[in-house]
Amino acid sequence: MRRAAHPDLGLESTPHVWHTRRVPLSELIGRELELERLHALVGRSRLVTLVGPGGIGKTRLALELAERTAAEWPGGVQRVELAAITSGHDLGAELAA
Repeated sequence: MRRAAHPDLGLESTPHVWHTRRVPLSELIGRELELERLHALVGRSRLVTLVGPGGIGKTRLALELAERTAAEWPGGVQRVELAAITSGHDLGAELAA
């Protein structure tokens, strides 16, 4: 498994690289307004968090936005999976990685 370290912070973690993205099984329908709003938010902030109950399409929406806008980001698009984080201490290291 490849590991990445941030030289200034001395943190080490497994990277979440966009090229490992999931391929959607279906077309995203009826979420254009949400995608436009998210695109505007991402243009103003480096980090946008989607929250809500499970199953409402947060991940699917984020993946679609990343797919549509990846070319706009010279450094690429990365996904940080936080579902397994159980401690605030781990959160900072995972985001920094």
